[in-house]
Amino acid sequence: MISDVVQVAWAAVGCPRPVSAVSPAGICARCGRLDIALSPVRRVLSRNFSGFDDWTCPGLDGLCRPCSWAYQTPMLRLVPHLVVRRPELLTPLNRSELAALLTRPMASDEALVVPLRPGRQHVVAGATWGGIATDHLVLTWTAEDVARLGSVQDLRGLGCTLAALLQPAPPYHVVVRAGAARWQEVMNRWDELEPWRARQAWMQLAFKTAVPADVVVGASR
Repeated sequence: MISDVVQVAWAAVGCPRPVSAVSPAGICARCGRLDIALSPVRRVLSRNFSGFDDWTCPGLDGLCRPCSWAYQTPMLRLVPHLVVRRPELLTPLNRSELAALLTRPMASDEALVVPLRPGRQHVVAGATWGGIATDHLVLTWTAEDVARLGSVQDLRGLGCTLAALLQPAPPYHVVVRAGAARWQEVMNRWDELEPWRARQAWMQLAFKTAVPADVVVGASR
């Protein structure tokens, strides 16, 4: 069974040839695997790239076909993707599909890739099975996180911004919008999110799934 998320994703889309020129067989600098053709690192990545910490053989100068494809495919840096190990699948996700997936803990044969700042980072290269790869971290996703996601989505529907959710107390306009009947519920949900205020990547991920207040209000008419 293939263990590397990048290799599974590459196989799922038909093992495409890399865009860059290839050199003879050798060991890949990122994953350490022998491949029949390598692409020079600097033809795949710009000189500004600095994410070598997780590479197996950073001193080498070639990237295998799967790793070259992962770094050169723009969509992997722009939208969330789900990778499934068996059968091999790579699926792009819109906001509602991402939200639906996060209503349960991650399975051990799945890897989720979510660029929090689209286009800025090569997120898929750091993906692991059972985790959620974001711009700089691989997150766990437990039943407790599923419950907190519901709180974020509800508070977003009341008009909360990401900046507001990171504050220790809800803004006044949110409390007013909720009304007296829901005041205690809002406060309870706010308190539930306290662990994420110290781990902001989880909050940023949850916020990507949340429908803005004007959409929620419009849908209820």
